[in-house]
Amino acid sequence: MKAGDLVKWSLSWIAGCDLDKVNRAEFYRNQIGVLIKRLDDPTGCWFVVWNDGKTGAVHRDYVEALCR
Repeated sequence: MKAGDLVKWSLSWIAGCDLDKVNRAEFYRNQIGVLIKRLDDPTGCWFVVWNDGKTGAVHRDYVEALCR
């Protein structure tokens, strides 16, 4: 993956979450993000901007590229 790639949450991340409400699981399945930059700390993470306006560090194992 590289900066600028569109990503979605991986199914392993969604399955591993304590998503007590079906609507939350559906929300995460439909969420799209853009990789901004690779982070040194925490290791193995990307800074991601999500389509709901939120941002954060996400480990590379928890996102899947939609297009490259």
